[in-house]
Amino acid sequence: MSVSPLVSVIMPVYNGERFLCEAVDSILSQTFRDFEFIVIDDGSADNTPAILRQYCRKDGRIIWLRKSKNEGIVAALNSGLDHARGKYIARMDADDISLPERLEKQVRYLESNLGTGVLGSSAQIIDQQGKPLFVVRFPETHALILWSLHFHCPIIHPTVMARRDFFLRAGGYRSSWPHAEDYDLWARMVYQSIFHNLGEVLLQLRKHDANITQTKSVLALGSSLSISQELLHSLLRENVSLELVKVLHNADEPRALMSAPQVLIRIYERFLEHFNIDDDEKAFLRKDVAIRLTRMAVRHFRDPRSLVVLIQAFRYHPIVPVIILGRSVNDKIKSMLKW
Repeated sequence: MSVSPLVSVIMPVYNGERFLCEAVDSILSQTFRDFEFIVIDDGSADNTPAILRQYCRKDGRIIWLRKSKNEGIVAALNSGLDHARGKYIARMDADDISLPERLEKQVRYLESNLGTGVLGSSAQIIDQQGKPLFVVRFPETHALILWSLHFHCPIIHPTVMARRDFFLRAGGYRSSWPHAEDYDLWARMVYQSIFHNLGEVLLQLRKHDANITQTKSVLALGSSLSISQELLHSLLRENVSLELVKVLHNADEPRALMSAPQVLIRIYERFLEHFNIDDDEKAFLRKDVAIRLTRMAVRHFRDPRSLVVLIQAFRYHPIVPVIILGRSVNDKIKSMLKW
């Protein structure tokens, strides 16, 4: 390993004994070897310290930062960044599994695409026992990631490898929006760097009852809505109500039913005006607009005004509304039969 490794893998852990060995082993067995593995033990009270102590004795690439008390994931991540020496920062969570060629493939892409600052990938969702459930894929190109960022976080945090200077320019993570620190970081930097997602699955993302996204879901949703609201305000140069943002995030808000579609269409038009969108990306955007409009209509189907929203959806894509409506009717029939 070189004096300064090419990659610094940063992994916070708090009472993570249950899945820790699988996560650590998945990094230590990577085909790419030039990395340091910074593990931040955020005041764990379980067997996590003993497990990490054993690993440190076996592999000198592990840097164990142990905190005396739990300070939270933002402080843990920033502590890892402060100690990182690599040209690239790779994120990892203590309950996930990186596939063997993850680091190698991400380094190869970033070395060949010097303009890209942040690189994510697709992920396979697994359950507590490691059983594969389904695959999560987000848009791959920068323009489509930027579009999606206005509605949700389209980068899977533990799949990320980014240039270290990206984090330095951003000033690291912030605690402004609890449990959405990654979304906040991407929102602050998306206009200053190129983002990309690899379509290939490079990580197994574990879902279980102790996930922060599960245990702090209300706080995470509130933070995400506020970040989205700020992004939409910046793009449209006008105030966007939280009720309207909730509709754009697929929530039930009848008061914003008629204003939300018009805002969505303005977002689409503003994108076409200000960003270089190719034909394939434009087709994706039109389809996405149709999906969002149709879902608004379906959620408020008892409101007569929903028909106007549905007609707008057909204008952007003639097939998508039919598919979504068909699925909705089928689900309602199944529900009635089950009842």
